[in-house]
Amino acid sequence: MVSAVGVHARSWCAYHKRRFPRIDIELDYEILGKMPRYTTGDTVRGAIKISGSSAVSFDKLDIKLEGVSMVLAARDGLLILRGASQKFLQLHHPFEPSADSTHVMPDHPYNIRFEFAIPPCLLPDVCVQEKKNPSVERSHTLLPPSLHNELGKRSSEACCITYHICVDILRRRQDGLLESLGRAKKRITITPDSNENPPMLLEPNIPHPQYRICQEKTVKAGAARRDIGRLVVAASQPTPICLGTPARGSLGSKTTVYLRFDPLGDNPPPALHCVSTKLRVATYYSVSHFDEYPDMLPESKRKASNIGLNRKTVALQELCISSVQWTRHTTGLDDNLPDTSTVHSSPESPASLRQETYYSAAVVVPLTLPDRTPFIPTFHSCLISRVYAVQIDASYRARDRSVRKSTVSLRIPIQLINRQISSRDDGDAPL
Repeated sequence: MVSAVGVHARSWCAYHKRRFPRIDIELDYEILGKMPRYTTGDTVRGAIKISGSSAVSFDKLDIKLEGVSMVLAARDGLLILRGASQKFLQLHHPFEPSADSTHVMPDHPYNIRFEFAIPPCLLPDVCVQEKKNPSVERSHTLLPPSLHNELGKRSSEACCITYHICVDILRRRQDGLLESLGRAKKRITITPDSNENPPMLLEPNIPHPQYRICQEKTVKAGAARRDIGRLVVAASQPTPICLGTPARGSLGSKTTVYLRFDPLGDNPPPALHCVSTKLRVATYYSVSHFDEYPDMLPESKRKASNIGLNRKTVALQELCISSVQWTRHTTGLDDNLPDTSTVHSSPESPASLRQETYYSAAVVVPLTLPDRTPFIPTFHSCLISRVYAVQIDASYRARDRSVRKSTVSLRIPIQLINRQISSRDDGDAPL
């Protein structure tokens, strides 16, 4: 015996299938299982196919390209989730209805072509909140890249930036209002062009919550761990890394690591071992609009403002520097070296360590992203920001019988910018 619930379910499905048309969105150059990628100036072209098992008439066909930012975050110390979304982009494809173009007949699907040009920037009124400086306001009017399912420090937190081709079939009711007969959307990936920004203004003697361009450390030797001098390590801010595609790779960069050793007495400089680099990926997100760059905020202020932070680390290269030779100086300072007078003197580094004789060395460190690992460029938007830094770990050991190695770590800001890619390129979701 057939249950009444089963009969009603099949009847409702049959009615739904007859009444509502089927909408298929097909993109040009689309490969099965791959999401097409676009950049600034590209044209998103495709076709919409509307079909149905019965005749369907409609009054309006709404075709648009939408960009949306979404954030889900928890208040600090509470289990209350808060969400925010921003529709920062909405481009409409013009559609002029006619008597023949507003009817879909059985076995005669209706097809319409569409195209959208990826704009270089957003409208000025996309973010009307007051900003701390004009640079932040300008950053928020640039088109952000697609960011897929970025999870926060808690499993319940997440943020994403998505672009969709959206289609809505509308029919006018007897009361004059429009009702939807069917909706469909298709996600695309957009990685807009980005330009190089000026280097950050970071002072060696002023601590920063995220970056460290200079560090000094007391060098110890022997079983008694006696002080033999002070080591100062600094690095220059590298030029941006120009992103490519998973198939073609990216254009790397480089930075110069400067080392200076001020000996205590006649102690020789330490033996250098290696320099390893890592890419620190930081994604900031908030349910409230940013009024300044989140990576410039102190940790206490960031937490007080309920700004979430998700960090990832990607290993880059390891460079052996055991063959690098120290250069001895007796008078003056090398202009290419960091002036140690501008660096904080720690309690472990007394003023007596500042000698007229010192040693210097410089190492050029290449910075190359892993092959076939996609990244998105640096960006700042109203609710989400992505920044990068290079962590440089320089290891050394004192020239004694000990094999113990010590490490000095730096965190240097670096920009990732995008270069032109073809709309026919495809690949995995960027990191």
